[in-house]
Amino acid sequence: MVVQYFAYGSTAFVNRNLQPYDWYLNLVLAGAREHKLPQAYVDKIAAIQSIPDPWASRPNRLKALALLSRCSS
Repeated sequence: MVVQYFAYGSTAFVNRNLQPYDWYLNLVLAGAREHKLPQAYVDKIAAIQSIPDPWASRPNRLKALALLSRCSS
């Protein structure tokens, strides 16, 4: 089996004061749990503080919430 992927990373600028939106953090957590990542790593993700998204109708938020609702059913 051959798997191709592309990843991009940058260390040019990191603002450590930014916090993810709650829906994004929950999506990342659901993915970590689904893929059975080590519990210590999942716990580190879960400990990250998040903020509510001020734009309730943000398209990516709505997509994430739809995905999350299917995961929890």
